[in-house]
Amino acid sequence: MPLKKVGIHSHDHDHKAKKSKSTKAKKLPATILCGFLGSGKTTLLNNILNNTEGLKVAVIVNDMSEVSIDAALVKNGQAMLKRTEEKLVELANGCICCTLRGDLVKEISKLAKKNKFDYLLIESTGMAEPLPIAQAFSVEDDNGKTLYEVAKIDTMVTVVDAYNFYNQLNSIETITEEVRIGKEKRMEEVPIAQLFIDQIEFANIIIINKLDLVTPEQIVSVENLIKKLNPHAEIIKTSNSKVDLDKVLNTKKFNFEEAQNSDKWIEELSKVHNSEIDEYGFSSFTYKKRKPFNPQKLFDLLSTKVFKEVVRAKGYVWTATNQYVCGMLNVVGDICTLEANNVWWAAVRKSKWGNNKKEIKMVEDSVKDVWDPVYGDRRIELVFIGQTMNRDEIIQKLDECLITDEEFTAGDWKWKEMFTDPFTEWELMVKNHPLKANFKEKDGEWEDDDSECEDVEDENENEKSS
Repeated sequence: MPLKKVGIHSHDHDHKAKKSKSTKAKKLPATILCGFLGSGKTTLLNNILNNTEGLKVAVIVNDMSEVSIDAALVKNGQAMLKRTEEKLVELANGCICCTLRGDLVKEISKLAKKNKFDYLLIESTGMAEPLPIAQAFSVEDDNGKTLYEVAKIDTMVTVVDAYNFYNQLNSIETITEEVRIGKEKRMEEVPIAQLFIDQIEFANIIIINKLDLVTPEQIVSVENLIKKLNPHAEIIKTSNSKVDLDKVLNTKKFNFEEAQNSDKWIEELSKVHNSEIDEYGFSSFTYKKRKPFNPQKLFDLLSTKVFKEVVRAKGYVWTATNQYVCGMLNVVGDICTLEANNVWWAAVRKSKWGNNKKEIKMVEDSVKDVWDPVYGDRRIELVFIGQTMNRDEIIQKLDECLITDEEFTAGDWKWKEMFTDPFTEWELMVKNHPLKANFKEKDGEWEDDDSECEDVEDENENEKSS
């Protein structure tokens, strides 16, 4: 689908005219608009374009036919239309997203340096994952340049349709996209419900739209669930996508480092093991264990309807047959997946946790609260959000999947021989992981040589000084 760029020019206010030509060009701030088809995302874009309040706004959209620009702007030469083609760029982590062409990056750079535009709006496709869009700003072009040198994400906005909220959340439809496991690529079916949740969890601003189509009770129900999924986002309730500009432009709310770990609800809810059931039946709880699942029992359980009342669940899974891979359980509506997420730090030689002592210390700090003297950061930690869910039944079923105390005493390197492992694809991550040469392969702690860390640090310092 071709991307189009629209430059919207409006009359400057007096304070704009006072800008000095010698003023150093600042990074062009950008707002990313996400939302499913029919949510009101394009209506929001149109509302912004027709009420820019003197701002000169550059816009990137996926379908120009849906964007209504005031005819007077075009007639008076205040709008210029240019086309550019869509390009697929493979990101370092294997994600693929539609991003900006090199020539468009150059054009944005020129505009930013000339102070021609005050703001950039990017309307993503309905099925777009927000994280790869944000990562696209740091992807180098053929000349080694990145968008972050000339532009910055200011705000991530997600528009949700209050009327269809639960239909989208419980959708069993999928889309096909390319994913990578280790060095291997393949096409996989991705649940639409997962993309829907990703857009909510990643946003700084969440607009609950189409209030005129739902009851007050439905509005509160949707809002309560969104607050659990993303407790740090600002929620705006409206109809016809009518929103004050200062709520979506120049908010300075986006922080890429925080956004990469966008499961803020896990962080919040894991602090409290159980929450009170609200008036609409929503509650949450955390399931934590320091011994692993029997992988076959867990596989069989996930094939049942044990999570039928769970709206959202996510967390770390430790299986007895794999001491390297940290599994990630994902439950969204009726969709349940368990995939290889990364490796446990406990499985990696400590001197390889980073390139220097500072980086290693950062990893140490991140796992110190969960570190076990024998099994390190290996653990089960799952957070559940549900409506009228049977917490005790879910906990009982999960407990039945744990290995027994007798099996536990056999030791981690014996478990692989004791249990059947249906998660055979996880071995691909182990096989292709860049740190594989530094994986622990037998019982006992690594005897790390601190001087090795110092050598790495010294090498880095020497490179900087040269």
